[in-house]
Amino acid sequence: GSAPCLLKTKDWWTYEFCYGRHIQQYHMEDSEIKGEVLYLGYYQSAFDWDDETAKASKQHRLKRYHSQTYGNGSKCDLNGRPREAEVRFLCDEGAGISGDYIDRVDEPLSCSYVLTIRTPRLCP
Repeated sequence: GSAPCLLKTKDWWTYEFCYGRHIQQYHMEDSEIKGEVLYLGYYQSAFDWDDETAKASKQHRLKRYHSQTYGNGSKCDLNGRPREAEVRFLCDEGAGISGDYIDRVDEPLSCSYVLTIRTPRLCP
């Protein structure tokens, strides 16, 4: 079956991450979505640990996290480009009971996002 979507509210925005599908951003009021729904990206690819380039990368040596790329989201007013996001999965031993959750949402560049997901499934 499809994994449930994860939600996180940060200030005005609610972020919705649906595994292998899309990431959305919207404003909730009285448990209803008010205004437009922005897509931060649609699922594109996962970091392939067995890929040769990946093996050579620092990320692989550190074995820190598994990441997925989401792209082609809603157009960004600031640069005219589609929004995009990287989703990083990190181990969280304590997430066992509640399962995965969105730890944080960052926007290091305009309309380019990084979502950090904590999951017990990645723990060694």
